[in-house]
Amino acid sequence: MSELGELASAGTENTILIRMCYSGIITVMEAYLADIFIRAVKQPSIQRRFVEKYEKYRKGDKFTLSELYTVLENLDKTIEEELNKLTFHNIATVTQLWKVRISRSCLPKLTR
Repeated sequence: MSELGELASAGTENTILIRMCYSGIITVMEAYLADIFIRAVKQPSIQRRFVEKYEKYRKGDKFTLSELYTVLENLDKTIEEELNKLTFHNIATVTQLWKVRISRSCLPKLTR
């Protein structure tokens, strides 16, 4: 991290390298947030809250009572596939997902 600080304070002679480092850091952060979110949703109480509050699932598919066990058996996989489709690039979106869907915030208050 200290090397990144030195690179950033070195001036504009390394703009390409600075941009590459920045995009790499953002990519790592997105992957981390996605992995943590998906892991958290696997907890039964959080999973239930997510399924109950996630807009797509509220409108969701209709299924017969005889299909109930099949739907439940595939629920973890269905949720994980849906979450993998989401982008975790936007901090506001990620914060909203954690607050509304899981009733927690994963991020400290960010101030500028």
